[in-house]
Amino acid sequence: MIMASQFKSLRLPLVMLFTIPVSFVGIVLALLAGGQGFSITALMGMLMVVGIAVSNGILLVDAATGATAKVRTRLRRSLQRPGLDWSPSR
Repeated sequence: MIMASQFKSLRLPLVMLFTIPVSFVGIVLALLAGGQGFSITALMGMLMVVGIAVSNGILLVDAATGATAKVRTRLRRSLQRPGLDWSPSR
């Protein structure tokens, strides 16, 4: 709920939380491919990777939201000025 209030949307926190099961799948596949077992060290590494994946998801969603807001404001400004010349500069 904190993330939903921060991003003013329920969709964006769900996208970020979806990274947790996806990272677990990748970790299990990596451990199986490497022939490693599930030890305490592997579990601590899993916790670190999940934390990094969630942090990365938060940063990506924040950057995408900011870029989308910039595009929307530019579009609104351009629509408010109908006399703007869109021809290439000479």
